[in-house]
Amino acid sequence: MKKILFITHESSRTGAPLVLLNFIKWLRLVETELQIDCLSLASGYLDNDFKEIVDNFYLLDKKEKQSILKKIYFKIIGTTYKKENKNFLIRQLKKQGYHLIYANSILSLDFSSQLKKEFKNTKLILHLHELSVSVKLYSPSFFNQSKLVDFFICVSSLVQTNIVYNYNVLINKTKIIHPFSKLKKINSLEKQNKNDQKKMIVGASGNINHRKGYDLFICVAKAVISRLPNANIEFNWIGKKSNKKIALELEADIIKADLEKTVFFKGEFKNPEKEFNLFDIFLMTSREDPFPLVCIEVGNLGTPIICFKGATGTEEVLKKGGGVIVPYLSISRMADEVINYYNNRKKIIDDGLIARENFKNYTIEEQSPKIYNVIKELI
Repeated sequence: MKKILFITHESSRTGAPLVLLNFIKWLRLVETELQIDCLSLASGYLDNDFKEIVDNFYLLDKKEKQSILKKIYFKIIGTTYKKENKNFLIRQLKKQGYHLIYANSILSLDFSSQLKKEFKNTKLILHLHELSVSVKLYSPSFFNQSKLVDFFICVSSLVQTNIVYNYNVLINKTKIIHPFSKLKKINSLEKQNKNDQKKMIVGASGNINHRKGYDLFICVAKAVISRLPNANIEFNWIGKKSNKKIALELEADIIKADLEKTVFFKGEFKNPEKEFNLFDIFLMTSREDPFPLVCIEVGNLGTPIICFKGATGTEEVLKKGGGVIVPYLSISRMADEVINYYNNRKKIIDDGLIARENFKNYTIEEQSPKIYNVIKELI
């Protein structure tokens, strides 16, 4: 029996872990002759979801409380609990004799590279969800570690171009496979009736941090309201605040910009589809976002998307319509397009229909076989 170890950097309810979870669920249905194990480098919301579908689930960072005696013991022998736990886990994994290690993001590469060196004849796939800045930030040794990788799955052409031209990865060791999500059918008439209503809701989503451009979202809102002071328009962001500092800065910006009645950061939802379906248009204000799942989800709901040129793999889809691509960091141009949609509700409906058509195949059933074909070629 062939054995695969999937490694996720964490079990959070975010893009890369969700893609992996849905892929493993699909794989379980189509392939019964595989041992499927999963290692999470950090605990998260999806721990139990992974446990339910794999043969063995391992957790690197258990965050267990240590007694004073244990701390003294580890200090005497010149190590730490964390290091000892890591070494013990590596010994456990080595006994399994895996045929393939599947690192699900750049944050999984460091540990996966260590395992690759320890395990003889084990292949390594890196599913790369990251662009230039994230690669440099999270994998300073990427140039050397990439040599240990047998194959790269890239979530967009931007991701592929970065590693081929900047890190000398051979293009025949890469394949572009776009991410996927659970797409839900909606009532087209309900969506059209929503678009005909007087108030327009401009949406955004993601963990609230610098990379996602939450500050740019506020700037676009300010630019729109400055030009249309009496507009019946609302800007809603769905997603959790990364830390208290950002939460306080966010609150201060909204108050100083006099946007308390216009801009709302509504927090995280377990099932955000209902909120997404309220959006008339979607602002992708990310500075760097390889191929965000949320664009697949809102596109499937018939929502036009506005994004920055060169910032996201979503641009590859929007070139076929279903939204607008504006110059990078151009607040004025993004505000222009919001106003264009506000003044032309038919354009929202027309572009939304194109978006739904363009994103309809980014499903688990359509994309998962492409990943499995890569796996089968290596084991």
